Amino acid sequence: MNNKRIGGGRFGAANAYVRNKQWRTTAALQPIDKELWHSLFVSAQQDHLVETGLAVPQLHQIEIGSGRSNVVPFPGRSFKVLQWNLRNGTRLDDLWSIPQFQNADILLLNEVDMGMARSGNRHLAKEIADHLGFSYAFVVDYLEDSLGDRRDQRRCRGLVNDYGFRGKAIVSRYPLHNVRAVRLPEMFPLRRPSFRRIGSSVVLLADLRTSRGQMTVAVAQLSATGNPLFRRLQVSVLMDHLPLMQPCLLGGDFNSHTLDSTTTWSLSSVAWHYLNDTQRFTTPQRYEPLFKYLMESGFRFSYFNDHTPTWHAPRLPRFLHARLDWFCGASLIPMHSETIPAVDGKGRRIIDRDGIWVECRP
Repeated sequence: MNNKRIGGGRFGAANAYVRNKQWRTTAALQPIDKELWHSLFVSAQQDHLVETGLAVPQLHQIEIGSGRSNVVPFPGRSFKVLQWNLRNGTRLDDLWSIPQFQNADILLLNEVDMGMARSGNRHLAKEIADHLGFSYAFVVDYLEDSLGDRRDQRRCRGLVNDYGFRGKAIVSRYPLHNVRAVRLPEMFPLRRPSFRRIGSSVVLLADLRTSRGQMTVAVAQLSATGNPLFRRLQVSVLMDHLPLMQPCLLGGDFNSHTLDSTTTWSLSSVAWHYLNDTQRFTTPQRYEPLFKYLMESGFRFSYFNDHTPTWHAPRLPRFLHARLDWFCGASLIPMHSETIPAVDGKGRRIIDRDGIWVECRP
């Protein structure tokens, strides 16, 4: 099946079919048979190839678990939401020391491992929910056939993945209703990565019943290997599945670095972009059309976010640190927002991604 092109990149032509697959909920995702797993990756001709995984049930299932939140009514007051890219959750035990993990009413989580050796073969979404006594929903973005990137491969040499799932989760103090998902188009990177995986990013959505009616929360992760036009395309696919005329909060890793990853670029060219606009990487709205599209669709960013960088690359100059994570809301009133540094009690960085926090009311 041929691949289409957008802005110099390639993305899977079969994604429309993938997005229309019917999603099913389950109490527990099952591991994939090892023989089937092997045949899937042997037959794959491209990294991230969505078509290869069409027949895998786990790529079209949502695991839902209930905690004490089953009996917790939604308050009439404000509610607190934390969004975090966990970077696979390998440092989750250190992140627990950050108070917002304990105080949030709803957590929107990206890059959440299930049965990956690099994170101790733990089911991180369930573990977080059990620790807090919350309900959760977990969906698989990718089946991963390796231990992770080169650093993970060195650290976990000799270990085996139990499930090999990486996905995203909604963890909530309040009951989750009408949990559903939509699979986004996938941009293939120009360079072959050091790991193999099958699938594409999924947007996970759920409804909450508030004192003022129904509200939707959603967590997304847009393409880091694509370009601004492709991320805008992904948002247009997402918008087809968001409800109209009711409160909605979307949070996630928008990967709004403003650069075109489908072309070859160097550190010097990035520095040139910065010198032309020193606010480019912390206020990327001018360069990422997804922001204009969301605002035209009724979503607002003002007061849902500050302009602090959320990505801190340890080997890059500080001026290249970027705001990649965002909240946007429709028919909601933001009361307070801030960026939560991923640092321990001694000020040492835990992971390269900070969390974002918003308190709002319907």
